[in-house]
Amino acid sequence: MQYSLVLFGAALVHAANAEHSNHAHRHERRVVDTTVEWVYTTVTRYVTAGEDVPAAASQYHQAPSAVSTPVDTTAEVAASSVPTTTSSSASAEKAILASSVYSTSTSSSSEAVPTSYAAPTTSTSSAEQAPSAYSSATTTTSTQTSASGITKSSLTPRGKKAGLSGYVGCQEKEAFADLAPYISWYSDYTATTPDSQGVQGIPMLWGGDGSTCADTQARLAAYNSLVATNTVPEIMFGFYEPDCNCPDSSEMTTGEAASDWDSLIAPLAKEGTVLGSPSMCKQKDEDFLTPFKSAISTEWDVTSVHINKPDLDGVKAVVEYYWNTYQKPIWVSEFACVNDTPSWSPCTDQTQVNSLINDAVAYFQSNEHVVAFGPSNGNGLGNVWPLTDSAGKLTTSGQTYLNAIQSFFPVPTNIPAPVDDGGAKHLEESDISSVQLPSTSGEQVDLSTLPGLNIVFLYPRTAAPGETVPDEWNSIPGARGCTPQACSFRDASDDILSTGVEKIFGVSTQSTAYQQELRERTRLPYHLLSDERLELVKALKLPIMEWEGKTLIKRMALAVQDGKVVHVWYPVFPPDRNAGDVLQWLKTR
Repeated sequence: MQYSLVLFGAALVHAANAEHSNHAHRHERRVVDTTVEWVYTTVTRYVTAGEDVPAAASQYHQAPSAVSTPVDTTAEVAASSVPTTTSSSASAEKAILASSVYSTSTSSSSEAVPTSYAAPTTSTSSAEQAPSAYSSATTTTSTQTSASGITKSSLTPRGKKAGLSGYVGCQEKEAFADLAPYISWYSDYTATTPDSQGVQGIPMLWGGDGSTCADTQARLAAYNSLVATNTVPEIMFGFYEPDCNCPDSSEMTTGEAASDWDSLIAPLAKEGTVLGSPSMCKQKDEDFLTPFKSAISTEWDVTSVHINKPDLDGVKAVVEYYWNTYQKPIWVSEFACVNDTPSWSPCTDQTQVNSLINDAVAYFQSNEHVVAFGPSNGNGLGNVWPLTDSAGKLTTSGQTYLNAIQSFFPVPTNIPAPVDDGGAKHLEESDISSVQLPSTSGEQVDLSTLPGLNIVFLYPRTAAPGETVPDEWNSIPGARGCTPQACSFRDASDDILSTGVEKIFGVSTQSTAYQQELRERTRLPYHLLSDERLELVKALKLPIMEWEGKTLIKRMALAVQDGKVVHVWYPVFPPDRNAGDVLQWLKTR
């Protein structure tokens, strides 16, 4: 298959190399309008899918051009068996979850939060926070103040790891607006990436004087202009995959890269700029950074990592390699679903892509060495992976990423707190009635017959992707925060079970199908029980609330020992601290 590739000179086309893949080329036709003065550069590449290439060819495949226009995914998505959820409206969880960590209000509620409520000191739902080893701000050499405050000791922007590797102009698209409340950074692969919609632009110098790629000098000129204005960026990455060839990588020798690093990048460190390493296209097969590190006078602070793997095992292997080899915090500046061995082949199955996104996000969030991560959204990744379509809207993959990162957000401090109305007082030391509840496991569960100690948390309802929740919901005391509550039990599940608890269950009056979607989307390790017929509500006389003609259970948690309630948490506030409170009781009872 052949196409001609026409790129504007300032489009800054680049790519990654896949591990253990045959070198392949192909023609594509892309027009990227990023400048007023249009300078055309024609690049010819070839690929024959599934064929071996001559032995003299490089074993690494040039991966996607990171600067691109959004691709049209209509045909392949339509063929997928996975339903699309690319509504242009904000996700329901966007209304439920705040876009900042215990700070900025998005609620329309006029009720004040009790002054006694503060950000939890032992919250179990803080996976999105930078690890303590890198987040302490007690010492810093930064000479400037900004909203994000990236320093050598606080590398995660705004305390949110999630970001986006996009393309020039991506911040003007609808998809970016959907993601913006839940990401802290984005890159368009230039030295002057602008901040947009509360998201910090992360700059990079794509290549130095040692790079012979056609657009290197234009990129370098933009970088030098930035430095000439005495602008001190908080962070600067350089260079883009110097271990692979032009035009999609910056192609530099270790000596050239080291010389350019010391003359161009390293001086910024004296001004307090955090330095990000060159990224590698060869993933854990790279042999570039070790000699580069030995040759430079000023080391990098955070390692930029590109990951193109088909599953979580591959993702973990790359992260572990860079941590074990360089012992520096890791910024996953690109990740994508790619079958990278024996040859480069972007994932074409939506289910596989969704799994990779959900698994990788959960892994990055929980890994103490990963301080930031973002999916690649460039050319060359097929029609299923790209997060945005040709209209700049979220694709199914984009919605999957949005859902995945939403689930890690804590509840803000400005939601109205519920009051103890005495509705659960009768449950203490009561026997659980025998009621069969359908489980997301496909079985029927009777809480009264469960042996040992079990934890059961109950919640009103969770919102589905694409569902818009009215502002009135946010103003109801105790209504908002069901997904964060469920995720808090997810994050604390191992610790809770280690205390001798047999099982954890979540209960709501929503249908099992509704609950199954939540469980799969947020990767809950426990099962949810449906009381859609209100049998448990009536048998235990549970405190309830009415919403749009539906009966919902007020938020609470129960410790059930051999069919008897031995402890009640009611009311529960804030929702995302529920699991932490339960764990504290388990450890001290």
